[in-house]
Amino acid sequence: MKAKHSREIWNLRTLERVEFFIDSNLLMQSRIWDKQANFVQYSPIDQSGIGGITCADSSFGSIFIREGGLIDVTFADSSGQLHLFRSQDDGRTYKEVFGILPG
Repeated sequence: MKAKHSREIWNLRTLERVEFFIDSNLLMQSRIWDKQANFVQYSPIDQSGIGGITCADSSFGSIFIREGGLIDVTFADSSGQLHLFRSQDDGRTYKEVFGILPG
């Protein structure tokens, strides 16, 4: 799967690398790699995009929060509204924390 933009974080709890990217369909995806750089899985597994939201073709942010072992990703949808999604299971699934953030 070709990435238009890409960011990665290190999950310090599992020692995995989580790579976020906007795919050619403008959907936010992530790939998880283990500490030996072996591919683990896509998230979401069906590659339907995190939240199923069409992204703006722009930059985005991601962060690993060590205290809770959380992974956050923030991105703009095609109308420019910001969304924050959080994973509490090492990047396997994401739930929307804020639907629209103040810009």
